[in-house]
Amino acid sequence: MNGNEPGIEYEKRIALRRASLRVLERRDAWISHARLVVFLLALALLVVGLAAGLWSAWWALLPLGLYLVLVVVHDRVIGLAEMAKGSVAFYERGLERLRGTWHGKGVTRTDLAPREHPYAADLDLFGEGSLFDLMCTARTLEGEETLARWLLSPSSPGEIASRHEAVDELVARLDLREDLALVGGSARAGVHPDSLARWADGEDIFGKWHRLLTWLCVALALCAVAAVVAWAALDTGPIPLLVVALLEWITGRLIGKRTGRVVLAITHPHQQLTLLAGVLARIEKEPVASQMLARIKDELGSGTGRASASIRHLARLVGWLDAPRNVLFAVVAHFLMWRQLFALFIERWRVTSGRRIGAWLDAVGEFEALCSIASFRYENPSDVWPVIVDKGAVFEAGRLGHPLVGADMCVHNDIHLGEPVRAMIVSGSNMSGKSTLLRTVGVSVVMALAGAPVRAESMRLSPLAVGATIRIHDSLHGKTSRFYAEIKRLRQLADMAQEGLPLLFLLDEVFHGTNSHDRLVGATALLSDFLQKGSLGLVVTHDLAIAEAAGEFGDRVENVHFVDRLVDGRLVFDYKLYQGVVQRSNALDLMREVGLKV
Repeated sequence: MNGNEPGIEYEKRIALRRASLRVLERRDAWISHARLVVFLLALALLVVGLAAGLWSAWWALLPLGLYLVLVVVHDRVIGLAEMAKGSVAFYERGLERLRGTWHGKGVTRTDLAPREHPYAADLDLFGEGSLFDLMCTARTLEGEETLARWLLSPSSPGEIASRHEAVDELVARLDLREDLALVGGSARAGVHPDSLARWADGEDIFGKWHRLLTWLCVALALCAVAAVVAWAALDTGPIPLLVVALLEWITGRLIGKRTGRVVLAITHPHQQLTLLAGVLARIEKEPVASQMLARIKDELGSGTGRASASIRHLARLVGWLDAPRNVLFAVVAHFLMWRQLFALFIERWRVTSGRRIGAWLDAVGEFEALCSIASFRYENPSDVWPVIVDKGAVFEAGRLGHPLVGADMCVHNDIHLGEPVRAMIVSGSNMSGKSTLLRTVGVSVVMALAGAPVRAESMRLSPLAVGATIRIHDSLHGKTSRFYAEIKRLRQLADMAQEGLPLLFLLDEVFHGTNSHDRLVGATALLSDFLQKGSLGLVVTHDLAIAEAAGEFGDRVENVHFVDRLVDGRLVFDYKLYQGVVQRSNALDLMREVGLKV
């Protein structure tokens, strides 16, 4: 697949969906007119029949039946039109990603990473214009949170290989991703997986009396119906109904607190449960071959034990539980013990099926996360699968680029860290690309260890723990200076380097907040400590003394730099990485360019 094919396919599908939408809109208009004509015909028959004294209720059956058929057909047409609009929107979002106009139009959540995470904020993983904004196509919170977890911590080589296999199977399945995007209309699944799993766990609120209480409530509801029928047909009067109402009141009082606990706990909106059921159903019917996808489908069950059927049943129970909110139905619902009965039914569902819901949600999350990666791979066919090695500490990338930078502006560089070079000190003038290089390396490692393709010609790496100091800020609320926030983060990275996976450190202007002497001593000591612990990394600095100190480390540390040129009074950058220490600074040129008299 070449780089243009995704856009061509999206535009082709948009044209087809818009053509279908035009047909459906014409059909919608025609049926609306037909409904009006049938209504006017029924009205005319009523007037003529009454005027001629020939009116019979049978006359209304034909136009009434025809009108009901038109209503059903009309609802179907409206639903298909909404789906066509959703399809157009789905592929238009794909085109926006391909054209680089996607910023802020995806999932822009900023609550997915812990506050003190060692790289999430530094690498722009979440929020508007982030990697997650670009990649995530999930409809459920579990899908969003699963993809976030994959990005926030490295996976094992075996798990990454399984994801590669699954994504390769899903990458061409545009119809599947379109269907998942259309399930439930414009609703998003706000059913939080943790709260739903917690709700599903626990003992039966009604205990050993559950079955007896259910039959008692059913019996009382039937007695109420019988009392009303007897009053109307046999003129027995209201006494039987009042007796039944008294028994219902007593029963309701006895189980009122437990009923309230059930109703309060199941606060998840009906529409969101319906969406979750739709996502499950679509996953269940998709044929799969890869090991990971087969495991996910096995988690969702089969036949009458399917997850989608069970969640849809719960959604119906919750929907019926809310029915008494209709004022006209509320009185009838009271005599039918509606609230108590459906609380009992919901609690029965929780006891019999609830313990499986955690596994179902995990399966949905994994499937949607894989679909997000598959969509990214489909739209970026020139990106490659990284090769994961399970020994040593290594990061090697040929023509590495940043995935958030458009193809027309993306500059590629080669990076090799491992043996013998374990660290690079990056110098260069302002705005030349030093911090972008750190982010490029960091986000590429994060994507590679999440199981996603990377923007490079080739990549080979071992599992690494990433830590960065690219975006460190002071805090007025926390009474913390930038320097103190930086050294706290560096202590966090030092602890990471001592345990677990080898550390990939990405340090931007290390110890920027102190004097040059202390900065040099601190930076060389920190670098020495990281190297002794087997870490790899990049150190960006304007302080040439730090760059010159690289000689103390022999061939383990290499100097590289970015350059700029002054052309017709304007600074020009090529954002390419060169060997050695930078030989000039552009700080004074930039000051003069903005009008400072220096």
